[in-house]
Amino acid sequence: MATRRQDHPTVRRLLICLPTGLAPVEGGLGTRPRTRSPIPPLAPGSRPRRPPTGLAPVEGGLGTRPRTCSPIPPRGARCTIVAKPISTGARPVGTKRSNPQLPRTRTMSANYLHIEVKTAQCSKRPGQPCGDLVMSDRSPAHTTLMCVDGIGSGTRARIAAQMCAKRLATSLQLDMTLRQAFTSVSETMNRWRDPSKPFAAFSVARIRNDGMTTVLCYDAPPPLLVGPSQASQLPSRPLPWGKVLVTETQCQVRPGEGLLMMSDGITQAGVGSRFPYGWDSDGVARFASGALVRGSRVPDIPGLVLNEARKIWGTTGDDCTATLAYCRAGNVVSMFTGPPNNEQSDGTMVQRFMELPGAKVVCGGTTADIVASWLGTHVEVEQENTNPHVPPRYAITGIDVVTEGAVTLNQVCNLLDLDIPMLNEDNGVADLYNLLSTADCVHIIHGTARNQVSDSVTFHQLGILARHNVLPLLVEKLRTQGKLVTVTHC
Repeated sequence: MATRRQDHPTVRRLLICLPTGLAPVEGGLGTRPRTRSPIPPLAPGSRPRRPPTGLAPVEGGLGTRPRTCSPIPPRGARCTIVAKPISTGARPVGTKRSNPQLPRTRTMSANYLHIEVKTAQCSKRPGQPCGDLVMSDRSPAHTTLMCVDGIGSGTRARIAAQMCAKRLATSLQLDMTLRQAFTSVSETMNRWRDPSKPFAAFSVARIRNDGMTTVLCYDAPPPLLVGPSQASQLPSRPLPWGKVLVTETQCQVRPGEGLLMMSDGITQAGVGSRFPYGWDSDGVARFASGALVRGSRVPDIPGLVLNEARKIWGTTGDDCTATLAYCRAGNVVSMFTGPPNNEQSDGTMVQRFMELPGAKVVCGGTTADIVASWLGTHVEVEQENTNPHVPPRYAITGIDVVTEGAVTLNQVCNLLDLDIPMLNEDNGVADLYNLLSTADCVHIIHGTARNQVSDSVTFHQLGILARHNVLPLLVEKLRTQGKLVTVTHC
């Protein structure tokens, strides 16, 4: 991949040996030849002075150079910029912008509906695997939730459930529609309706981002719609499928509501003893409604239903599973890291970044310079950084969090392994970690211009992965936590 320009290495207060002939820039923004005079640090509370006429910001630092190409968009008349420094995490400060095509206000995340999956399950006998399996998958358009009940109980039932769920998931990944995938797996299960074969009953729900939901059930209990004060059984349409009970349910799940899916271990609780035909879906709906009236929250319903089913079963029982697809307004974070490989696309990518919803994050010194230049403002550098192991923060008017690039991404990626809810520290790593850990949806714009410094031997000695290496690891960990992550390479 072509190298267009160097990003800012974090050299300030880090044990990194600089190449011969280079010195750290005061303020922590990269390197430059020693023959140049260092830029004096900013006084606390002050803001950088604009370069004199005929000089432009240096790529890789806050110095100046003879203007060979303007970093400000050439189209449109130039206007006076009044830049006001902001503290990290502050909201945009009203300023004029040099390019009227770049939006300075952003759409909040109210339009993104996040589907949070809450599952409660237990096996028939303690110490044995549960024969039920719940699997979910997210995409930018919808969330798919599967509840599979393998025949029997224990290890054999678990294997049957895994085989059925894997078939269904693979069919959906092959761009089959929900109905096509459901039909294909159902035909296989019809041929395997034999105690000697890995048969499984299952239900699958697809919830679009606008809340429109389709649920298909194969020999499984129908779903329930759980609202803030009531749970109700949804009307289902039976589908012609021989002797097997196959139903289709369509509804809309609104914020604050949830779709409850169950295995027959829940609905058949107490069959033949306390209830002639089992607890049934109506009984589960009445119990959930009573719990909601008494003050229970919608996400707590799966656990309450499971506990009640176990009480009804008594000493006997079955594998029991209750899973809830809870709909709520999602938290969105949009991150821009790395300069675009094609310098001509800088303005386009900055505009696309500013149009993304949610909190705005910029990772990387050169990336910060690009964003600030196209927004007609300046990059402020944190002067009071007391932690020698954490890179200093930056600040750009209109951006929530601005940090260094490779080192910060490496540290955040390492922290995600620890499953820490929040970091109570005042630095750029903690700011970025707290935003990502509380986000439900993360949009990433990844500039692919290579940084020669991050590929140096020094970075390898310190165990610091380059941006293009650490970013896939970060994305994988975020997706493992159930977050929707989209990546755009430029």
